[in-house]
Amino acid sequence: MRWSFVATHGAHDLWDDEGWEALSTRHLQLARDVGALGLLPIAIAQRVGMHLHAGEFGTAAALVEETAAITEATGADLPPYSALALAAWQGHDAEATRLIQATLKRVTARGEGMGLSLTLYTSAVLHNGLGRHREALDAADPDEVTSPTFTLIHEYEGTQGTDGHKMPVKLYHLDLYRLEGERQLDTLGLDELAAPDSIVLVEWGEKFPSVVKRSNGEIVMTSTGGEARKIVMSLKE
Repeated sequence: MRWSFVATHGAHDLWDDEGWEALSTRHLQLARDVGALGLLPIAIAQRVGMHLHAGEFGTAAALVEETAAITEATGADLPPYSALALAAWQGHDAEATRLIQATLKRVTARGEGMGLSLTLYTSAVLHNGLGRHREALDAADPDEVTSPTFTLIHEYEGTQGTDGHKMPVKLYHLDLYRLEGERQLDTLGLDELAAPDSIVLVEWGEKFPSVVKRSNGEIVMTSTGGEARKIVMSLKE
């Protein structure tokens, strides 16, 4: 069974749909037969990919629910690849974006190259399906990222001076250009980001009355010719 994942993945990469179908079915059945709960989510994920490719979203959704139940029962620390793929293929923008951002953060921190590639591929599918072709290209070829709206949240760590002491602080840069409603905004968890030891800078925040109401001020950048910029910061009373 140890080679089932590699064989199934190889069939997928070679566009061998019949092989992908047969091997993913066998991989999942073997994992079920021997009760390999640790391997089941991986085998299910390969099968979910097959069903999504065939447009069988209902069957894929059932397998996603099974994966969630297994993960909860075993406490497995596996990124939600199946769930984010299903959300992306169905075009559920807010849910898919939330899962993609969370998964990118996890796989990057853990150095999981295959997980990163899979997540970026899923992001490309989401953007392409929603007509955001520039962002789709950026996700498909991350080494040539040109769109400033590819990542919704950028996180930076630093220090700030308080009463002569340097204290750790996190700065979050949020780019809300691609968000279209308060429901999508809620998925970013602004309340959790706006902690006492953090600074939150929001780009395109003027699109959302709730962001404007909560803001402490405004930073305006204007071009003064060439690469020069004028920066004006104003704070609310």
